[in-house]
Amino acid sequence: MTEFEAATIAFQQASLEIGRAGLEISRATLWVGLAQAGVALLVGAVQCGLIYIGLRYMRRAADHRDQQHQETMRALEAQTATQQAQTAAQQARHEETMRALEALILRTAPPTS
Repeated sequence: MTEFEAATIAFQQASLEIGRAGLEISRATLWVGLAQAGVALLVGAVQCGLIYIGLRYMRRAADHRDQQHQETMRALEAQTATQQAQTAAQQARHEETMRALEALILRTAPPTS
């Protein structure tokens, strides 16, 4: 075998090793890409979960505010009804007092001729 043939074979062997190294690098790059995609998927899922939990807390808070509002409105309606009843009672007492005052005025007025 000549020196040229030996160099050609060595060059081919080196080219094969470079190709194999390139394939290993490509394989490693593929695994790194898959790992990055997996991490991104995991982070996205965690973010979605946190958003869901936040929305649930917001819904609970809104429900609680709605309940408080309803209770406040019921109390206000009861207070308004009580005030209306008190006003009616005061009006009745006022009318009774006015009638008594009119009767008193008629009894104490001097007789007209």
